[in-house]
Amino acid sequence: MAPAHVIYPDAHIPPVPSMVASYGISGALPATLALAAVFCWARDRLRAVRARAAEESNAPLKDGQTVIRGTVELARGASHAVRVEVEQLGFESCSKGKWSHRWVESDRRTLTHPFYVRVASGQRIRVEPSADVNIIDDLDEVVRVREDVRIRAASITPDEEVFVFGMLGTGPDPEQADTYRNAGQGPVLRSPASSGMLIATASPAGRFRASAFVHGLWAVGFAILLAVLQLVHVMHTVRVTAGQPATGAVVSKRTFTTKGSKGKVYHHFELKTRGPDGASFDEEIEESAWQPLKAGDPIAMVHVPGRRGYEILGDRPTVHVAVAIVPLVLITLLAVAYWFSRQAIRPWYERNVEDTGGGKLRDAIDDKPGPEPAIPLRPM
Repeated sequence: MAPAHVIYPDAHIPPVPSMVASYGISGALPATLALAAVFCWARDRLRAVRARAAEESNAPLKDGQTVIRGTVELARGASHAVRVEVEQLGFESCSKGKWSHRWVESDRRTLTHPFYVRVASGQRIRVEPSADVNIIDDLDEVVRVREDVRIRAASITPDEEVFVFGMLGTGPDPEQADTYRNAGQGPVLRSPASSGMLIATASPAGRFRASAFVHGLWAVGFAILLAVLQLVHVMHTVRVTAGQPATGAVVSKRTFTTKGSKGKVYHHFELKTRGPDGASFDEEIEESAWQPLKAGDPIAMVHVPGRRGYEILGDRPTVHVAVAIVPLVLITLLAVAYWFSRQAIRPWYERNVEDTGGGKLRDAIDDKPGPEPAIPLRPM
């Protein structure tokens, strides 16, 4: 018996790329995006819950990740707590006789020192921020260094009410050393291992809820996209899981033409094949494969027992090129849109700070007096 011809349907991609299209492009990619959005949703929702709890509860604090609320007190001999300085370079341009300028972040520096937060119960908690600490506050201090260089800064100052996100535990406290019972130990809040410490000068619960809402919408959207794409590939999935390699026989073949919207003529080459169960099905194939075939020739096919309409030519299941390319383009566009939406809701401490205004730099009125930079500028 002559070996069966292995011919795939017209415009179908080979078996291995078909698997990649079904379970990689249309499966793993949207699933990964959905999981990323779920992670961000859960993170921000948890932060919102903890911030809200810190607002409303006066219960004793427990070790572990938590949020403490209280007023700032400087450590003994310290001149500051935390200060973040964003150095910006200024650029100006003229369009149609109108001047405009923009400030672009060129450097960022963080100055930290251990400080204390006195909570509502009167307990004094030592806070030891690391260099990756983030301040949730306005960059309301502006220092003009030169005409085209300025610094925007945010500081945590004494007697300011703050919400501090961190990991609470017991550790050395120099200001407890003179207390015999504590022997130099006290409650200490440090940065969590998984993320940096956050210090907010107002309750960030609303901000975190809004951010969680956006990520939640995207998570639902990506989950729906995943479900829709898997429905598109359901026939391929059935063929992969339940299909069996089989040999069919060519019954007949025909060719016909169709016209496109602009009068272009398209030639089609169709093959009628009988499967092992006696049922016949039609499939279009390439002209080069269609020409030498004749009635009775053996041809490889995938047969799904008990399911009519799932037969397909070829030794393994394949998918149409369109169901590989269209989802890839769609997912790419949605991933870019998600990235931009994340950028739009990210606060200044998670992105580059850029400001714009009208007029020349020397006439800019968006500057106001502030203290000298706490950290000297690099030589320029």
